[in-house]
Amino acid sequence: MENKDPYSNPRTPKELLSILARGFAMGSADVVPGVSGGTMAFILGIYETLLDAIASVNAQFVRRLVRFQLSAAFAEFPWRFLLALGTGILLAILTMAHFLSVALEHFPTYVW
Repeated sequence: MENKDPYSNPRTPKELLSILARGFAMGSADVVPGVSGGTMAFILGIYETLLDAIASVNAQFVRRLVRFQLSAAFAEFPWRFLLALGTGILLAILTMAHFLSVALEHFPTYVW
């Protein structure tokens, strides 16, 4: 059975950029107090894909890593998806944290 989820195995730069942008939105939400990156993942349509990707880290995957069977381990692991998503989240946290701290300092009423 072929996986019909377009995000689970991105191949083109456009697909990777789309996932990176979704990661940026998730990371931006994580920086804001009271807002969840998981909620953003749900809204953006990648929540189930993210859960499946996390669930793919199982005993067989770890065993292959420990035995240095890297090609076999990463053949079934959605590393492109997680790398693009994680990069977007990290970029958002690094860039948005500064803006939020300035906003909290100068405009606390509007931010809170």
